[in-house]
Amino acid sequence: MVKMKNQKAKKRIKMNRKAFYFTMDALFSSFLLIGGLLLISQYLVKQPTTESISFASADVLSALSELKMREVNSTFVNTYLISNDNTKMNNSVLEQIGTYWATGNITLAINLTEFVMKDYFPNNTGFKLVIEDDVLFEKSTGSAPSNTLVGERMITGIEEGAPLTGSSSSAYVRKIQDKTTSNFAYFGGFVGQGKITVRLDDLPSDISSANVRDMFLEGEFDSDFQLLINDVFCDLISVDNTQMQRFNISGCSSLLASGDNTVTLNFTEGLTNASVSGGLLGVKYVTAEIGATGASSSKITYLPDIDGVINLYDGFMVPGNLKVMNISLHYWAASNVTLPLFMDVGNTNIFSANTTGENTFFFDNTFLDALLDYNAMSNTTIPVRMGFYTGNTTNTTGNISDVFLLTSRHYSMGTDDIIVDETTNVTRITQVRDVDNLFVDIVLNGSGNRVGLVSFGTGASVDLDSELTTNTADLHSEIDAYVQHPADAQRYLCGAMEEAKTQLITDSNSSRKRAILLMTDGDLKKTTGNTATCAYGQTSDRSIIWKDAVHQACNFTDYAHGNPYNITFYTVAFGPEAANDPAIVGNLSIMANCTGGKFAFGTNVSALNEIYASFAAELAASSIVYTFQRATAATSVESRLYGDSYIEVSYEPPTPAVQQSQIPITFQTPQFGSCNPTITIPDGVTVIDARVVSYSGDYWTKSLSVDGNNVYDLSSYAPDYINLGDPFQLLVPAQMLTTGSHSFSMSIGANSTHTASCSLSANNSLIYTGLIVAATNRTVVLPSSDGCNWTVESEDVEFQSLMVPLGYAGTKQCYYTNATLYYDLADAYDVAVYNLLKQLDPDDDKRVSVNFQDEDLEITVTLVTDVPYLWGPTLVKASVWQ
Repeated sequence: MVKMKNQKAKKRIKMNRKAFYFTMDALFSSFLLIGGLLLISQYLVKQPTTESISFASADVLSALSELKMREVNSTFVNTYLISNDNTKMNNSVLEQIGTYWATGNITLAINLTEFVMKDYFPNNTGFKLVIEDDVLFEKSTGSAPSNTLVGERMITGIEEGAPLTGSSSSAYVRKIQDKTTSNFAYFGGFVGQGKITVRLDDLPSDISSANVRDMFLEGEFDSDFQLLINDVFCDLISVDNTQMQRFNISGCSSLLASGDNTVTLNFTEGLTNASVSGGLLGVKYVTAEIGATGASSSKITYLPDIDGVINLYDGFMVPGNLKVMNISLHYWAASNVTLPLFMDVGNTNIFSANTTGENTFFFDNTFLDALLDYNAMSNTTIPVRMGFYTGNTTNTTGNISDVFLLTSRHYSMGTDDIIVDETTNVTRITQVRDVDNLFVDIVLNGSGNRVGLVSFGTGASVDLDSELTTNTADLHSEIDAYVQHPADAQRYLCGAMEEAKTQLITDSNSSRKRAILLMTDGDLKKTTGNTATCAYGQTSDRSIIWKDAVHQACNFTDYAHGNPYNITFYTVAFGPEAANDPAIVGNLSIMANCTGGKFAFGTNVSALNEIYASFAAELAASSIVYTFQRATAATSVESRLYGDSYIEVSYEPPTPAVQQSQIPITFQTPQFGSCNPTITIPDGVTVIDARVVSYSGDYWTKSLSVDGNNVYDLSSYAPDYINLGDPFQLLVPAQMLTTGSHSFSMSIGANSTHTASCSLSANNSLIYTGLIVAATNRTVVLPSSDGCNWTVESEDVEFQSLMVPLGYAGTKQCYYTNATLYYDLADAYDVAVYNLLKQLDPDDDKRVSVNFQDEDLEITVTLVTDVPYLWGPTLVKASVWQ
């Protein structure tokens, strides 16, 4: 459009003043014509027209703009102008007049204007040429003007007192020595229960302990554990399971390897607390590898390896339009597991089977596409739930148990020698109450099972505390009332066994599994006096007492008959006194072995909990109870999910902005501190991958929105969350995270109508990968281009010296460090380097994210004669009057 207007203007000039040519003669002819017209008008009319004067002022400026300096009288130019450095023969006359004016050569501007303008207007016509407020030429009429019209024209690239030309430069990184970035291994929203292993993939080929700048483990861990990296012991981690904790494990960096790695949590307590309610392991390192900069079109999410009881609440991300999906499951279940293992994707069940042993199932895209809504699964996070169905689904002969707990209340049970930790012990009676209650919960969790209670060690008799029952509350009440006998008394174990046998014979039958779990914390022989036996009466002979107890257990009737009752014994040497006595250990082992049961000994809280839980699980039918996400009672569901199980998706990714010279770097923001944080994406960063890590404890992450746009809503699947997954990583579509500030909002809860405290989510953070542009746009025109000796600090607090341009031999010092920022604002080299360093410093801490050497930084400079300043515009006025 501008071009067309210029063409029309030129055409009009040619049509109205047909003598304009780009020669000096043409200019003189134009002025003669103008003067002639003005002279004729003086005699033909008394009052000159305004239109004629208006044409004169406009046409003078047009002529001065068209005429080139090389077309001006060469004698005049060579004599008066050529020696000035600012004389440019390709300039128009108007541009040259403006150049002289801008550079302070007013005399030359006046002389040039007067040379081309004098003697070309009639005496009755006045003319004045003005730049800004400076008059360069004026011709008067000798009388006051009757009318005056003014033509105006703007000249760009000049400004009074400013240089006319300068330097412009751009900079880019040709290659890097190394960059600082991060990689992460993620645990799910709830991963349990047992020994847990996750993958830390894609570490660079140059990974080493020397290159690792930080290595940490953070999460909500439910009990203490051994940390292993690539199956090698790293550290014993003691945790506070009431909060999210972060541990510095940089000392384990030597265990890392290039490519794929494993991270294992081997919990030291029982299965109930062998779990993670969200967490990650992060490694911050330097590497010379640039990394991939393009948008991926596929993603494999590996499931965690869980060795114990499979109980997983997690999810996977689909950062695009979902096209293809495949799932592979590899697991093992013990032969006595009767509950089906299931897997739900969203709220759709894709797998359910009670197949025991080691199994692999593959679900291809044809199968999954028919079940799932791929459109709804695109550009979001999908919850995944995997575990065993609650309740007992099958009860076959022998799978329902009647069990009696035989518990000592001997005065020795008040001894304070059951180890809790290095500094704390509890009494034997305290610990036996705890494990008895645990045993009752596990056994009665299986449908149809019953438990009875017998206590001994209170004298010559025993106490039937409870007949066989399914009433958990009554059993707990009896157990909680257990106290040790105040005085020494015989441990009448034989009488307790007989009482339990009588109850089992009377109230049970051969279709049910019958068992007795007995414990003793010391020798059956009294300290003083005799001990009652079942067959020999009173005796102080230790060997006879134990022989009678073993015989009764193995035969469990009188000496003349066999063992028709099929009662299995589980025996426990309870505490250090019993566990360290070979006779006690040996005889209890015989009792268990001859009846097909099991024996164990324990001296600390953790071991005794495991013993009673293990025996209970073996006696109970397969069952599981979830309290929120945790399996608080899991019996006969020993299983393993192998870490080569995966969910694979292929998708059409959003197309990110494509720029040259991009370097991908992964960042983790500081913890949010609230459910409604504001996150700022630095200038110059193009986000290609982003996720929020969400700590929700025993609850579920309900929702996530960004700038008011919902990106995750668990309630869209179901109002009740118990069978829904709980992703730890929530996808944030990369295209939403443009540079600048963004408002996030999150909530957690137990179901769609419940919202939990936001304090759990205060530990959340955003992890994103951004492309940093390692090339700058061209600088504005600057007056100098000398260069500088730069000192640059990197993220790993190393300092480098860079000569820019290469080979710079001057003394000027420039700094881009956390302590000092200095460079020459008027130097094209310096400004380009600063712009580049600022782009390589997205967190704006004056430490660049990459290291480079002198030869890696290349500067392109445009020389003085090629870059005019964009000063102005400067106004030129031509006034004509009569």
